Amino acid sequence: TNPTFEGSNQENNEPADPSPMNISNNQELETPLETSKPKGGRPRGTTMKALREKDAKKEEALLNDIATSWSEKMQHEKSGEKDRMKKKELDSLIKQKTEESGITGVAIKKKSIQQR
Repeated sequence: TNPTFEGSNQENNEPADPSPMNISNNQELETPLETSKPKGGRPRGTTMKALREKDAKKEEALLNDIATSWSEKMQHEKSGEKDRMKKKELDSLIKQKTEESGITGVAIKKKSIQQR
């Protein structure tokens, strides 16, 4: 046998001794996470909350727009000879304003417009 390979670990199938550089890396990984810097950015869930609030504001603005338009139409009709609006006039106004705004999936009730 060759004398230079007598002390090698290949014949014994034992893992090689860790180098000194690997030992220091393992010690760094074992430090507690509390000592590291805090994570930056927004708190968890605030982006989705902001999106929900933005959608709610858009829906409220649409509701107010429909209500003011309906009120103006009512005043215009009452100033003339007629006391009543056409049948399904409010439904068509709601449909028209929702299409103009581009908001989908919003159910606006006629009662909420008539009570304003």
